[in-house]
Amino acid sequence: MPNSERERLDCIISYCCIEMGKLEWAKLNEKQKNAWRDDPPVAQLVEAKANLIEPSHLHALIGASRLNVTIRDAPSTSARHTRLSHFLATVEQKHGRDVQVRLAKDLVFETRDEEGLSYPELTVLAAIYSKIGSTRSPVRITRNEIWRRAQGYKSKLAFLRDSPVQPPYLTPRKVRSLIESLHDRGFFARATYARRQTFYSHRLSSNELVSLIFEQKTRKARARHARIAANDALTKAIAAERRKLANPCSQGTSCAATGVATAPPLK
Repeated sequence: MPNSERERLDCIISYCCIEMGKLEWAKLNEKQKNAWRDDPPVAQLVEAKANLIEPSHLHALIGASRLNVTIRDAPSTSARHTRLSHFLATVEQKHGRDVQVRLAKDLVFETRDEEGLSYPELTVLAAIYSKIGSTRSPVRITRNEIWRRAQGYKSKLAFLRDSPVQPPYLTPRKVRSLIESLHDRGFFARATYARRQTFYSHRLSSNELVSLIFEQKTRKARARHARIAANDALTKAIAAERRKLANPCSQGTSCAATGVATAPPLK
């Protein structure tokens, strides 16, 4: 990967445009594909230097159109996509399938242009979002997990394999302050249970997150209480029935039917 933060973000933008383009291209029928090849409905086509015979250029154009991004130079976009693809392939060959994350397009562009989040803030946000994924319930994430993921490692094992070679990009203390800053600015909800288990969500409000954590943490206790109450009720019902069967007269049953004398004997 490039050393420059801006170059890294440019590679990510180019990669996303072409990958999106591949998905959109696969949805088109042959007539629509031919129309794109003959006359792509894209502004600044000449300036982009796109070769319509080159698949990656077509994918870049259609992906950029879908994402509302302007392609300045299709060959460069394709080259950056290839560069990042090779990097990902190398990482996955070494560490197994990697995780990917969805980020708002504007966040990436603002970070690249130094108009919004800083690059470290974006990496920490991506780390948190990558662990949450598409889950709508609270997700427990440790600060060490965020620290490792912010530097591109999905697991502790992957980090330990590379850490002697590649020094950490961020210190744990810096990551902690970035988490606080991002939380204060509303990028996610966060709540901590028992001072050691912190849960995150970017779909739930703070109140919703707390309510669901409460439900999760009390579910077993409530289920156990319900089982104990049910067992107690069963025990009492069985004892009452046994008493009834052992002494029917005490329950108002006619004792004549059982052969029990109820009147004084005749003289």
